[in-house]
Amino acid sequence: MQLWHWELQNSTGFVSWPSADAGEASVLTRLQRASMAYLPEVSLPSETQASILAWCQDVVRRRVDAIVGNQHRGSYDKAALLLAACAELLRHLDKAQEAAALLANARQRFPRHRAFQTELQATVRRIGA
Repeated sequence: MQLWHWELQNSTGFVSWPSADAGEASVLTRLQRASMAYLPEVSLPSETQASILAWCQDVVRRRVDAIVGNQHRGSYDKAALLLAACAELLRHLDKAQEAAALLANARQRFPRHRAFQTELQATVRRIGA
C-alpha cells in the first residue's frame, strides 16, 4: 500500500493545502483515509482474482525482460518499480511466497546486470515489498 500512498501524493500535490476549515485534514490525508477504508472492501471472486494476478505477473515479467534483457539502463528504475509493486500486491493478498519467488526469479534471470540489481534492491527496500 506504500506505492498507493506515494501515487496519491504525486497526483494530489497541487491540491494538498488545508481546506477552508483549518481543523479539517488536507485533501491528501482524506484520500489516504478513504483508500484505507474502502479498498480492502473491494473483492473479486477468487477465480477472477487469480486470473488477474497471473496476468499481472506475466506482464511484469515480460516488461522486465524487455527492459533489462535489452539493456535499457535508463528504464531499470521502471522495471524495478513494476516488480516491487507486483510483489507488494501479492504480499497484501497474503501471498508472500509468490512475492518472494517473483523477486528471486528476476534476480536470478539477470545476475550480471548490477545496475538493475541495485535499482531493484533500493526499490524493494523503499517500498517494503
